[in-house]
This record gives sequence, structure tokens and C-alpha cells, in this order.
Amino acid sequence: LGNSLDNGTMHALANSLLNNNTLEELDLSYNRAITAEAWEAFSVVLEYPSSALDTLDVADNSINDNAATALATSLARNNKLINLFLDNNDITENGWTAFSVLCDPSSIMATYRSNHTLQTVSQNISNRDLPNNLAYHLQMNQTNDKAEAARLKIIEHHFSGDFSVEPFTRMEFNVLPQVI
Repeated sequence: LGNSLDNGTMHALANSLLNNNTLEELDLSYNRAITAEAWEAFSVVLEYPSSALDTLDVADNSINDNAATALATSLARNNKLINLFLDNNDITENGWTAFSVLCDPSSIMATYRSNHTLQTVSQNISNRDLPNNLAYHLQMNQTNDKAEAARLKIIEHHFSGDFSVEPFTRMEFNVLPQVI
């Protein structure tokens, strides 16, 4: 679809995808005419539980920090998207910080409800060029299933210092938040 979409088309596409339960891959790359506002409106698509998208390519667009934040925020409620390609956009450190939704350490339940699905934010940016916490949590999601990624994030962020995590390391995932 590259190079032919505008804001109006993006709004229409977003509305048509709100109840998508079949489309798994969508390439919206190379559409620099789309403004950050339209990307923010499109991000709502990722919040819907029925969304089947597991790969979204939005590389080479004019996605700025505000649009990146909207996309990242929508991922807090998404458990399907694995690949989000954001290469060659206008995202700074502030925009990347929004991807902290991969691990919300504000409480054990918030960590449990974090995104444990997203594994990639770029085809060309290496993890070493991303903020450390983002690269680390993407790697954690890549190398573990969702349950294990959540369990490891909970242990790491809520049991540090002199606390012994050994009794919790082999606990069933669905029991862990309740026990603690």
C-alpha cells in the first residue's frame, strides 16, 4: 500500500479494522503523507481484543514521538502483535520510552498484565541501538513464552535485594500473583 495513503484513508482503514479477526499481516510502510494524528487514530486498532494482527510494518513513515507513544500505549492491551516494524521514522528516546508497556513495574498485577507478546520493533535497528530496558524486554519476550516472560518480569521487578525468590521460581504462573 506504500506511498498512496493519506489521513482520510488511514481513518477509514482504522474503522474497517476495528473488528478484524482474520488479517494477520499489514504493511503500511512508505506512507510519509500520513500525519502523527492519523497514526494515533490508527493505534486504536491494536487495542481491540479481536485484532488478529501479528505483524504491522509502519517503517519509513512520519511517525513521531506522539504517534509512537499512541502505538505503544495500545500495545498494553494487545496480546497478538509480535512484530511492529518502526524503522526510519522520527522517533526519539522519548518515543521509545513509551514502550515501557512491555513491563509495567508499578505493581505485580501491572507487570502481570504487561505486554509479553511483542518481540520486534525493527527489522534494521539492532537491539543494542534501542533503549536498554526496551531491548531487554523484547529479548525476554522473544526467548520465552508469554507465561514465562511474565513470571520472569515479576520476579525481577518485585523481588530484589535480600529477598529470596527461590520458592517462587517453580511456581505455576497463574498462581504467582495471587500468592504474593
